Amino acid sequence: MVSEQDWNTFMETGEVSPTIPPIVVQSWNYCRSIKLNPLKGYSQEVVTGKAFEEIMSHNSELLKIAIPFVQRLFMEMKDFKNSSFIGVLSDKDGYILKTILPAHGTDLSHSLYYSEGLRQTEELIGTSAISLVQKTLKPLQVAGFEHYCKIHHNTSCSAAPIIDASGELVGVFSLAGPKDKVNSHTLGMVIATASAISNLMKADQANSTLSEKTNMYMTILDSMNDGLIMLNAKGIVQYINPFGAKTLHIDRRKAINRPIDSLVDFDPIIMHALRSGVGYTDREFFIETKRGTLDFVKTAIILKDDDGMTTGAIDIFREIKRVKDLINKITGATAKFTFDDILGNDSALLEAIRMAKIAANGNANVLIQGESGTGKELIAQSIHQASARHDGPFIAINCGAIPRNLVESELFGYEGGAFTGAKSNGQAGKFELAHGGTIFLDEIGDMPLEIQVQLLRVLQEQRIMRIGGTRYIDIDVRVLAATNKDLAEGVANGNFRADLYYRLNVLPITLPPLRERHSDIVLLINMLLENKCQRLDIQRKHFDQESFDIMQKYTWPGNIRELENVVERMIYTCPHEVITKDFLPANMKKQDTPPPSWLGDNMTLKEFEHRYIMQVYEQCDKNISQTAKSLNIGRNTLYSKLKEVDENILVENN
Repeated sequence: MVSEQDWNTFMETGEVSPTIPPIVVQSWNYCRSIKLNPLKGYSQEVVTGKAFEEIMSHNSELLKIAIPFVQRLFMEMKDFKNSSFIGVLSDKDGYILKTILPAHGTDLSHSLYYSEGLRQTEELIGTSAISLVQKTLKPLQVAGFEHYCKIHHNTSCSAAPIIDASGELVGVFSLAGPKDKVNSHTLGMVIATASAISNLMKADQANSTLSEKTNMYMTILDSMNDGLIMLNAKGIVQYINPFGAKTLHIDRRKAINRPIDSLVDFDPIIMHALRSGVGYTDREFFIETKRGTLDFVKTAIILKDDDGMTTGAIDIFREIKRVKDLINKITGATAKFTFDDILGNDSALLEAIRMAKIAANGNANVLIQGESGTGKELIAQSIHQASARHDGPFIAINCGAIPRNLVESELFGYEGGAFTGAKSNGQAGKFELAHGGTIFLDEIGDMPLEIQVQLLRVLQEQRIMRIGGTRYIDIDVRVLAATNKDLAEGVANGNFRADLYYRLNVLPITLPPLRERHSDIVLLINMLLENKCQRLDIQRKHFDQESFDIMQKYTWPGNIRELENVVERMIYTCPHEVITKDFLPANMKKQDTPPPSWLGDNMTLKEFEHRYIMQVYEQCDKNISQTAKSLNIGRNTLYSKLKEVDENILVENN
């Protein structure tokens, strides 16, 4: 919420608080640029008489449909009859065509700013819901200090566009009232009303016949994408919208005038709210039915008469899956890479891709193994994209990056009040969010042993229990896991559970390190050069042959991730079209020397890594920061690697 201090600061200095919505900031800056006086804001443009009649005549189709609709809305809904909200219908140019006042409204001083014939545009009154909807064609709510002009600071307005059959803006419907009465449901009702008017106009423009007895109020509710049921005080169904009937498997025609508990095979939660007279907002409920467990986010609105007696209830509900799908879309829980994005002709890589495509055709667990930076998540995303789950979420989680005490709540979620600091309504875990899709458990080898036990149970039973919960939640999730460790060795030394290893290792995929893909290095370099130069909008650069030779001989301990960083660094640092070896990192140029005597020894991969790290460590005069930079790894990672070589090495060189 924008504060008075935020508004004052902008007016005095032009500085913008990060809490101010971007659309408001954009409007404020525009108003400032046209030198609109923020201490005014009452529209000076008003039409009357014949000019107003011409405007009304020009908008006759809009008025014919919208005015009876909105008037009936205000007559039938008690929340509006006794409220401080006024309905405002304006045309596409901002002229107010009709103002509808509540029958028994109070505190209607703000209606002065919405007189019929007044014109509301950004140039005339500054930032407002109506003017911004005209500009953006999107529903908006502007309240209090979000208004540019001071005289509107005590008001709020929710507005939505009315669109005709050709997709053009024909008007704006809004509800205006005091700022302390603003709430999100007001905007939802405005959107539903504007949408219903738009639909009616489209039907009228297509010469569809509308019944004179069409219930305008019901049209609003029918256009909602949430389930909605209206009950009287005895729990008798007065109305159920199509989405609600479909969700609950109820025949709409047979449901009216029947008790709600006779229509469903569970104890209706709304009846508890109706009997207690206390509603709730956006609460999650698990409902046991013969069809299984239903998971809903519900809002209960208790209707009361003028004497405070309960007259009924409105039950608004949405399946939690739709909520989670929306969360995943907003947070980017989707895969963007496919097999077409994987470049290379190395035989080991092609074998990994072949196995990955086999995995994509099934639903078995997959274990992707390879050093850091070899493209394990790229393979995982490609499997998801090519699978039958490609329309579902792709949730990636790095098991090694989550604090040990938070791993369980991140994976499996928790109920409200489960522990200190928990959200009051609880939180779904990654497995719940991945329902119907794929979860990618990166660095699975770093998962604590106690969580490995729970993960094994989830894989076996396909259900989870939140922390603090008392019931299981069924899930449908495909698991892809990845590691840069030798899990078989982890099993042998007791750091990884054998049963979990075998459960994950159904379809193993091994990605080769870049140093073993000599034929692919030039291909990858050229691809990275082209993509990054294009993204940076600079002329395409090239490496000379000497630089190519050095990079092909380099061992690339950071694999493709290191290669990508090196290419981007040289694009920035080299001012010429041709990049020479002078711009290569120092540790790479040192590689252009005869290999160390130990390179030909018969050694394991771990021994090779230890010797190579020690070589770079010595070349950097045992400087931790320089060594980490040369190896393109973090200081903490380097500390861990050096301790693997010799527990006392850091003490000796301190």
